[in-house]
Amino acid sequence: MLPVYWINKKESVEKRQTMFKDCFKQKILNHRVEATQHNIPIVDRISSHIKAIHQAYFDGNEIALICEDNVDLTNFKRIFEKINEIILSIPEPFQEHWEVIQLRYTNTELLEDLNSKIDKVPNTLVKGYFNGCSAYLINRKGMNNLMRVMIKPVEGDSYNYTPNFVINKHDATVDEMVYKFLHSYISLYPVVNTRNHEISGTKDESTSTISEILAKLDESKDPKSYAFKEYKELPSSS
Repeated sequence: MLPVYWINKKESVEKRQTMFKDCFKQKILNHRVEATQHNIPIVDRISSHIKAIHQAYFDGNEIALICEDNVDLTNFKRIFEKINEIILSIPEPFQEHWEVIQLRYTNTELLEDLNSKIDKVPNTLVKGYFNGCSAYLINRKGMNNLMRVMIKPVEGDSYNYTPNFVINKHDATVDEMVYKFLHSYISLYPVVNTRNHEISGTKDESTSTISEILAKLDESKDPKSYAFKEYKELPSSS
């Protein structure tokens, strides 16, 4: 079973209860990761993701789903099936190359374009990343490589660590601090969605569009399988 590590703030009781309820109903192997909180939002969010990845690594996982507590896991069977499709689509030469796969992003323009051409555009893994750290798949090599860059182990204690990153840009994001250091790919058609329109306190316009895309893919009589391609550039939305 694919393990799920979900990040949740101590005060976010309602989201925590919803996640536990969804995971129990779906029989999901899950781990709550309490969000780091030092009153600097971007540092806290990055640290929380590093904490989740660090825990997944030391739990001995070869692969894990890292997500935030607003992700909708009510149809985990479909999510699991789509993730298997993605992994099986990766050709043998690239099995050792990928490290992280973004399962949800917030490029509304591209999502709307895909929604209008869903019968013509195949599911594809695209090299690179967009905004959005709500949910991503990371393998053991990716976990290890990211930890080597982002944390400093405590001498004599293999489990504990101190953060080892610097925010040197005003607009630094979790995406930049996680995806840019790894061999990152995007699932062109999102695999998961959020339960509401709020991400980090701002309205997420892509949520409703993703819901439409997922519904179309689920209802399709001829669902398209993933194709793995090594794009040097992201495909145009035109």
